[in-house]
Amino acid sequence: MWTHVKRYHEKELEKDTPGTSSADGGPPPKKQATLEHILEKSVMYDTNDPRAKAITQTIAEQMCVDMEPFDLVNKLGFQRTIKQFCPKYKMVSRPHISENVIPDMYCRVRTKIMELLHELPHITITTDLWTSDASSSVNDL
Repeated sequence: MWTHVKRYHEKELEKDTPGTSSADGGPPPKKQATLEHILEKSVMYDTNDPRAKAITQTIAEQMCVDMEPFDLVNKLGFQRTIKQFCPKYKMVSRPHISENVIPDMYCRVRTKIMELLHELPHITITTDLWTSDASSSVNDL
């Protein structure tokens, strides 16, 4: 392809890339990555990094929405999935999720629900008593 561009589009090539081609007319030389750049790629996010916090928050939301156990963060398959999507993310521990992230999320959601309920002029509540497949009595509100 480079030969085609050089042969048939020489004027456009000179206009678009002045001084970047090598002496033999081949493609421009590639830059070698610096040591700093390589080391920067391998540094994990700090737990207080906004990107790490956002990922942790998303993991906690998944646990709540899908009713997953807190132990999900210890499972190898889940850890591999997260590592594939974000190699710099350091997986948080189960206690961190259960003692910090979920309680904070609960407080935010509870506050939001209370704000929404205070805006309503009236609330109607319905109850239902039923038995689960495990023969447990359940009273829904």
